[in-house]
Amino acid sequence: MKMIQKVGAMALVAALFLASCAGGSNESAEQDTTTMVKAQKYSVEYPLPTPFEITRMLDEAGASYIFDMSNSSENVGKYLTEKEQAVNLGIYGADLSYAATYNRTQETQIFMNCSRQLTESLGIAGVFEESIIKRIESNIENKDSLHLIISDTFYGTFDYLNNNSKGAISVMVLAGGYIEGIYIATQIYLIAGDTKNIIDGISAQKAVTEQLLSLMQTYSDNSSVAELIAELTKIKVVFDKTAGNAQLNDAQVKELAKVVESVRSKLI
Repeated sequence: MKMIQKVGAMALVAALFLASCAGGSNESAEQDTTTMVKAQKYSVEYPLPTPFEITRMLDEAGASYIFDMSNSSENVGKYLTEKEQAVNLGIYGADLSYAATYNRTQETQIFMNCSRQLTESLGIAGVFEESIIKRIESNIENKDSLHLIISDTFYGTFDYLNNNSKGAISVMVLAGGYIEGIYIATQIYLIAGDTKNIIDGISAQKAVTEQLLSLMQTYSDNSSVAELIAELTKIKVVFDKTAGNAQLNDAQVKELAKVVESVRSKLI
């Protein structure tokens, strides 16, 4: 159970991207160092890459930032159920990752506000104390500072979820972040074409998909989680068409993009 909790901690933080979008704050070096040690501790045991790793791969491959790729901030108010709020908290977290990776200050702020609104709706708004918000706003252009400020906040979010028997919410957040990350990657592939770094990164998501589904099985008795498992299994079916760890070909990536877009459209 302890291992599941540690995995879930990084799962939640990863889906929100927030635990890996940057490093140190000028305001509190001692606090930031503590957070860095904590992040390193969990990263050893966490089995999934964060959305930040996917968006960083896209950046390094030379792909440009596409403004209308992310979930519209105008949608945030329409998510009423726990499932909708948790999944889209993960989706906006990946969008935050995407924006921060490309130093898009305004978009980073927008997606932070969306995330804050959804945590309030989920009843976990306590982690967004006013002092934290002020630190985020004062460091909004500094990816290194944002990492350590926000990651500590979301470790607290995870602790709250697990201490209040809300583990199912954490995996729904993780699923949302995963879906948005692979959606952005496959859509950019369709635009950029057969870029080796991009297709390598997308192909690597086969193992991630399997690991995520295995983790979600822990909460499969939750009907919302079970519904998400069914949707993610559609993505796994496409990956399973490759042998072992073989790279997806162009046709398979295009098929994957279509399936992921369909799954995502149901969730946003």
